[in-house]
Amino acid sequence: MRGARWEVLALAVAGWTTPLAAQAYNGTFLTKGTNGATISLTLQEDRTGKVTGALTGNGVSFQLSGQRHGQEVTGRASGRGTQAFFSAHFQGHQLQFMIADIGSDGRPNLRTAQQLVLTRSFSGTAGPAPPHPPLTPSGA
Repeated sequence: MRGARWEVLALAVAGWTTPLAAQAYNGTFLTKGTNGATISLTLQEDRTGKVTGALTGNGVSFQLSGQRHGQEVTGRASGRGTQAFFSAHFQGHQLQFMIADIGSDGRPNLRTAQQLVLTRSFSGTAGPAPPHPPLTPSGA
């Protein structure tokens, strides 16, 4: 009987910790652009690792749809009639986010990619991440 209790406890702990690990990308992440405007990234991750959300700032808004692969999320961003590639991963407590135009070959153009370092928002204010250039789609 004692062994059965430990099995139940082990299953309960496994069931409790797995969803927490899978939900790491849920939330709102903020940074400031070089012009002082707030750039906001909101992400929702489901149990299958599908990630959706929005990136907004400087009058530009992108809808995001991607998939978690290990510790990284990759996917497509769409807005203003354009499609872009994005990737995100945590480095410490900060979220490293990259958005790049999609070239004629269907691959991300990393030469024109924009990098953002965002901090999870708990109070609606951006953390101490360094300022970034204004977020604009290439060619806009």
